[in-house]
Amino acid sequence: MATKSNFEKTVFLTLGQAAGVGVGILIPMFLSRWITVDAYGTYKQLMWMYAVLLLTVHMGMDWGLFYFIKRNPSQSAAVSLNAILVDLTLALVIVGAGIAFAHPLSSLLENPSLAQYLPAFGLFVLFTVPSHHFSHLLVINERTKSAMWLMIIFESVKTLVIIGGYYFYNSLQLVLLGLAALAFVRFSLLLAWNVSLFREHSLNRRQMLDLLPQQLRFAWPLGLSNLLTFILKLDRMFVSALFGLRQFT
Repeated sequence: MATKSNFEKTVFLTLGQAAGVGVGILIPMFLSRWITVDAYGTYKQLMWMYAVLLLTVHMGMDWGLFYFIKRNPSQSAAVSLNAILVDLTLALVIVGAGIAFAHPLSSLLENPSLAQYLPAFGLFVLFTVPSHHFSHLLVINERTKSAMWLMIIFESVKTLVIIGGYYFYNSLQLVLLGLAALAFVRFSLLLAWNVSLFREHSLNRRQMLDLLPQQLRFAWPLGLSNLLTFILKLDRMFVSALFGLRQFT
């Protein structure tokens, strides 16, 4: 029975990820035909930064969820809220630095128009990074079907926002604001579920604070390994900096 249950979970997760990849493929198919090379290059630069930030900014906090929750399931909400707190703090620092150095970053990437989009992009990142572990948290709490539907719905709406924002308004600014709104909805749902679990298990802030140092000790070595992986993804930045936006695209 356990083997069958694990197989079903794997199937649900695979379906969710496959659906996300499937709808995501539509984005470059449409955008590469509808918008200019420079506009598409700017979009690709931002999505590259988005992928790198998702990998690195959480500094391993998201990866420690399984260990701490399986060790004590009743503390699930406290563990997740600590991860949100750290992720949000780190995201604020990175986003603030990005906005403060928007023009040097744009010059580095040979794209002067990039600076105007960084505030809206920062808003998107700010809500995405702390809520990125939502599906993972659902799986850990034996809610695999919910995780599957969350992945499918989020990726589908994300695709619609990107394609629709360009098709109807031809505006990257509106696309980024739409993505930020979508990320905010996911962030709010994660917070609401955690608050519900927090009250259900009669947890308190003291328990959260007691768990935080343990989570940080577990997470930082993983986070440092993420930073090493980040170095391997700098090839796109070098292409953009050395050869310009069109060659990057």
